[in-house]
Amino acid sequence: MENNIKGKEILKDNKRKNTNKNKYRSAFLLTVDGIFALITLLIVLYIITNQTFQVPSTRGIYLKQISLDTFKILEDTGKIALAIELNNSAVREVFNDLPANSCMQLTIEHVASGNRTIILRPGCAIFKNELQISSRIVIHNSQIYLAQLESWYSNGTTIIVNPPPPPPPPSAPPQCSDSADNDGDSLIDYPNDPGCTSASDDDEFNAPPPSFDFTVSVFPASGSVSKGNSISTTVTVTLTSGTPQSVSLTQTGCPPSSTCGFVPSSGTPTYASTFAVVTTNPTPTGVYPIIIRGTSGAIIKNATYTLTVTT
Repeated sequence: MENNIKGKEILKDNKRKNTNKNKYRSAFLLTVDGIFALITLLIVLYIITNQTFQVPSTRGIYLKQISLDTFKILEDTGKIALAIELNNSAVREVFNDLPANSCMQLTIEHVASGNRTIILRPGCAIFKNELQISSRIVIHNSQIYLAQLESWYSNGTTIIVNPPPPPPPPSAPPQCSDSADNDGDSLIDYPNDPGCTSASDDDEFNAPPPSFDFTVSVFPASGSVSKGNSISTTVTVTLTSGTPQSVSLTQTGCPPSSTCGFVPSSGTPTYASTFAVVTTNPTPTGVYPIIIRGTSGAIIKNATYTLTVTT
């Protein structure tokens, strides 16, 4: 009985010790995991904000320094922000000042959308010899971007940053002095071709003809008639420009109980028409402005004939 009690106490004591050991072990593991996570985070931050790859050679160290210096210039002068706003020429200006055998490519990625802008130094090949990569986190207009600068040697090839432009092709002589029939009218150059205003005119084609237009006039522009009688005047439709087209004549404002008409009522300008007004005894006395209207398509021209009807 007594031995059983002692045995149970020993078991309880061992269980209690094991529980305490597990607690200490868990606390120790949590502490180690926390330290490991912190170290990992610091390494990631270091990679993002500093050089990612390092080549253990003098050339690699030199290229790395160029990369870091270029990144600093891009940051200090605000050219990374300009590149985010798609002003790529600002970055290329910095790239053009690099040594002739070094290449660079700046990649800017919008973290939220994944959209990328890639700017490569002109003349650089895709082959990347002794590649160095630097990265930065950039905040622009409250947006987060990852800027990555890749640097490499051009494999011994000298880069021509700004090659001289090719010479411009010789200019052709003006059409009006090139000894050619440019408009197909069998007339060549100034002064033979009416489309040429001078020998330096570069358009031999004839100017398009002016559009059709006309005027309407009345003479005499006024008259007086006693009611029950008639009166007439002359309406002239005059061509002012373009190819003649038919013009019809109408009127508004004829006195009541009267008849108004044209002879002829249409024609091709220039032409004249007689406008007659026949009154009757019921025609009221008074002054009547009669509008004479000439119409050809969308072109409308007016004139006024003032008629006085008396007793």
